[in-house]
Amino acid sequence: MARYRYSIGGSLDHQNPTYVKRKADDELYNALKNGEFCYVLNSRQMGKSSLRVKMAKKLKQEGFKCVSVDMTKISSYGSAEEWYGDLMFMLLQGLILDQKVNFELWLQECSYLSPLQKFNQFIETIILSQLQEKIIIFLDEIDSIIKIKFKDEFFAIIRSFYNQRSENQEYERLTFCLLGVATPSDLIQDKTRTPFNIGQAIELKGFEFSEAQSSLTQGLREVVDNPEEILKEILNWTGGQPFLTQKLCKLVVEKADSRTPNIEQIVRTYIINNWKSQDELYHLKTICDRILQDKKSSGRLLGIHKQVLTSPNQTLKADDSYDQIKLRLSGLVIKKDGNLEVYNRIYQAVFNLNWVEQELANQRKFYHENLVAWLKSGRTDTRQLLSGEILEKVLKEAEEKRLSDEDQYFLNASRDYERQELKQAKEKATKIIQLAQQGTKIERKGRESLELFSHLQLAALRDAIKVGEDLHQLRKEWQGLMHNEPDSIEDLVSTSPHLALQQILSRIREWRELNDSSGGITNVCFYPTGEYLATASRSSGTITFWEFPNQEVIEFKAHADVVWSVCFSSTGEYLATASEDGVAKIWDYQSLKLLPSEEISDELGIFYLIPNMQINSNNRTVKVIGVIKELYKFIGNSGRRAISLCLSENSKYLATTLNNKDATIWNSKSQKIMTLKGHSHNITSICFSPNSQYVATASDDGTAKLWSIPDGQEVRTFRGHSEGLTSICFSFNGEYIATGSTDKTAIIWNLQGNEEKKLSGHFRPITTVCFSRDGKYLATASEDSTAKIWNWSQGKEINTLTGHSGWVTSVCFSPNSKYLATASGDGPAKIWDLQGQKLETIAGHSEGVWSISFSPDGKYLATVSDDGTAKIWDKYHHEIVNLTEHLGQITRLSFSPDGEYLAAASDDRTAILWNLKSKKVKILGKHSDKLRSICFSSDGQWLATASDDKTTKIWNLPGNKVITLMGHSDWVTSVCFNPNDQYLATGSVDKTVKLWDFEGKEIITLGEHFEQVWSVCFSPDGEYLATASADKTIKIWDKSGRELINLRGHFDWVRSVCFSPNGEYLATASDDGTVKVWDLQGNLLADFRGYKGNLLEGEPDFIELTSRVLSVCFTPDGKNIVAGYEDGTVRFWPFESLEELIERGKAWLGVD
Repeated sequence: MARYRYSIGGSLDHQNPTYVKRKADDELYNALKNGEFCYVLNSRQMGKSSLRVKMAKKLKQEGFKCVSVDMTKISSYGSAEEWYGDLMFMLLQGLILDQKVNFELWLQECSYLSPLQKFNQFIETIILSQLQEKIIIFLDEIDSIIKIKFKDEFFAIIRSFYNQRSENQEYERLTFCLLGVATPSDLIQDKTRTPFNIGQAIELKGFEFSEAQSSLTQGLREVVDNPEEILKEILNWTGGQPFLTQKLCKLVVEKADSRTPNIEQIVRTYIINNWKSQDELYHLKTICDRILQDKKSSGRLLGIHKQVLTSPNQTLKADDSYDQIKLRLSGLVIKKDGNLEVYNRIYQAVFNLNWVEQELANQRKFYHENLVAWLKSGRTDTRQLLSGEILEKVLKEAEEKRLSDEDQYFLNASRDYERQELKQAKEKATKIIQLAQQGTKIERKGRESLELFSHLQLAALRDAIKVGEDLHQLRKEWQGLMHNEPDSIEDLVSTSPHLALQQILSRIREWRELNDSSGGITNVCFYPTGEYLATASRSSGTITFWEFPNQEVIEFKAHADVVWSVCFSSTGEYLATASEDGVAKIWDYQSLKLLPSEEISDELGIFYLIPNMQINSNNRTVKVIGVIKELYKFIGNSGRRAISLCLSENSKYLATTLNNKDATIWNSKSQKIMTLKGHSHNITSICFSPNSQYVATASDDGTAKLWSIPDGQEVRTFRGHSEGLTSICFSFNGEYIATGSTDKTAIIWNLQGNEEKKLSGHFRPITTVCFSRDGKYLATASEDSTAKIWNWSQGKEINTLTGHSGWVTSVCFSPNSKYLATASGDGPAKIWDLQGQKLETIAGHSEGVWSISFSPDGKYLATVSDDGTAKIWDKYHHEIVNLTEHLGQITRLSFSPDGEYLAAASDDRTAILWNLKSKKVKILGKHSDKLRSICFSSDGQWLATASDDKTTKIWNLPGNKVITLMGHSDWVTSVCFNPNDQYLATGSVDKTVKLWDFEGKEIITLGEHFEQVWSVCFSPDGEYLATASADKTIKIWDKSGRELINLRGHFDWVRSVCFSPNGEYLATASDDGTVKVWDLQGNLLADFRGYKGNLLEGEPDFIELTSRVLSVCFTPDGKNIVAGYEDGTVRFWPFESLEELIERGKAWLGVD
């Protein structure tokens, strides 16, 4: 018996037994019978055409004139004239009117009409005129004409036929039924036209079991035992989709291998697996094409489908949006209970999430991976967002597309982020310009502060600290701004504050400024113990005591006018003052028991203070260190000024000069005991001898006189100045007298009146002179705004102190002679540091130190000298090993990375390995000439030696393998392994630098130096190579051999170069006697050419080193630079960061 045939593909004829009648059949029949315009718009292969065939047959049987037109048979590429002509001819044929109407003649008669008007006339004058029955026109596959230019007017005229029913009853006989894969809005898209809003939509759903049971179980009965259950399982897979249901029924009939077939196996084997090759009638491919063929909307449709698949219960709320309807028309999803869901399990299996992602990836040509990564990050990873040309290109392509929500969110986020980035970039660019401008300003100010130092030391230091702090803040802002661009962090070029602070702090003498409330100080005097300093006011008549060095203790009013002189007694018990008001006073200055506190009274002239009391004045705490009480007033002649005074060492006498030719001696009871007469002009200065037996006076008459006490006899006259004298002072041992004159000289005399030494150097009159406590040095002050310090016995000027803007009126050594105080009426008093810089040195060699090497732990330092010795020193600079005793004469040394061995280049041309613990010596091999350099590899397995024999040798530590590098044409002076041990560098007298691999192959030659290359050194990270040459330059190269920076600043051969442990700085040593430190941008940060001398040991103000610097090395902690000098000295130079220099500068100033 012939098997029941299931039909798949095409339309079923009206008698096909597999036709399944659905609810839509009755709805369409009733609507058309009642004259309703209808449209059946659904996805493909849902049975639309079969339904049309069934309805046309049934309605024809009931007397309707029915005609069906397959719109795909009308060419959409011709003109409107041709298209309407074809449509009208097909209607004539379908309604069997082609024999009744001469269509060609009619067309000629209507030639004056437009194609649309012809069609209108055709319906009215032919169709409605020739036929009296009710007419139903079925237009199938209407989606095929969606893209023709005049489809809007076509559907508009169909709508007009419906609307004409109200005016012409004939049109009530005319009904249209539109079928296809489209939406009502697709029919008329012109926004200026009324939408296609007529007729009744017929919803065509899938098969229900109750609908399909009678039609589809018949064929199944032949092959299965329980056809109803099998049909249910089939419908469970197909969801009632007509085509799939017919196909699966057919497959069961054809492929079932038993009466109880496995439906899932059949589905997966013949439909799902390899579906593209098995989809013979293009059902699944049609769905795929419907989604993907329109590039403008495919992304959006895929996105909605993905939302369905990834939503809870795989459903998505339906909103009847255009895109959702388009997706429904593809057949992939259906609307059910207000939600979208995948039509059936077969579609779920075929068009699964992997398929969606792959198709989306195909559409996202430039950004799929970025989008996926962005989604995985919870949409937070901004690194995945698009920008620049790619974003611009993607956005341009997306302009005419409807994207998935994910894509749209991603592109919107990319666009917003780029806008934000552009805004930030603009703000950043503006900020960069601002910071660069600030950097330029700071750089200029740094240089200016260094220039200012020559005449205003403290002001220069304050300025340098300020610009240093500005630079520190600027760097923080710059680093914050450029944190994502590490290579640009160091691009901010401003280093002059660093150099300025280093240079200023290495030379500065001016230590403190003392500012009282009067704005001018005329005289200074140290307390005998050096703990305190008294200053006299220029305008307010006050005396101020300072707790040395700069903390103001107390200020009190001593006179009604300018105080010209202030002097402590040798015991510190008394203070004497002299004033413009013609009054000299002695003040009790003792620490007494607690006294009642009384209000200060100028009229009483008595001041009671509470000893050791803390007083807070102007937010500054001061310490009362004693009691000050006015004891005596010494009133001179009316109208005379008390210019100068002096207390005798034993405190029994007070000597005063009152701006006349005489001096007066007073006893402790304010009684005048004698007047010294003998000068022919005014006495300008007076001083007691340390033993209180003599008093010396200086006069405008150009002489000084020595008087005996207590008889007041003139002992001797000192003549030697060419002009008037301004100042006189005894040495502390009483053996010498110093005088200062308006002739710009100072003279030191013995007590016999003989001139010991004449000091010349000021270019304006000298105002005052003062001996140091040990008598070796003399300080002079002048109207030229300077003070000078002299080694008077040698007649040698040690230093000139500049910084005052007016006459320097007073100088005073501190009791320990470490400091000098100066005063000038221009403003503050100044305290100068006379001490030198304590520089760490090792003085264990007698000739040049050519090699310096630290042990890895920094505990030991090895040095090699031209004196034939090599030594190891501990961290306290104590010699612990003389290597010459163990190894003979050595030319170069190098510690192994683990610190166990010391490699030595011997004077006998051999390379020696010395075990520091066992003291065993191993000879690795020999060159044919002197060894110049020796270096370990970073792993400690290899040793390289460079020689005057023009070769470099690489030795393994067992010493059984050696590689000889040949290529230089002259001495090889230096060798260095790259820290990564991939290659090594050599420098030569032949002016070249060469890079070699470990097989001895030359990689590259760097030949940019013009003279001998004396040193090569890799940075710790191996990224850079520094080379030093006799052409006075240092070059920095990248690892590919490209020259990055050429450092200029030395004035003679550069002998040695070394990177800091952190790789940020470079130290260089030169025959010009300097050690310099640079950053890797080529900026000079420090210049070590000498150090501040100790003036009280006869050293110059600044000891400038002239000895050649032969070697240089950073300490392992990077805090010091160690240099070997030709004079055999090893010097440690402190290398401080900008922050450290700022802190040291503040400490010098005594500020936080």
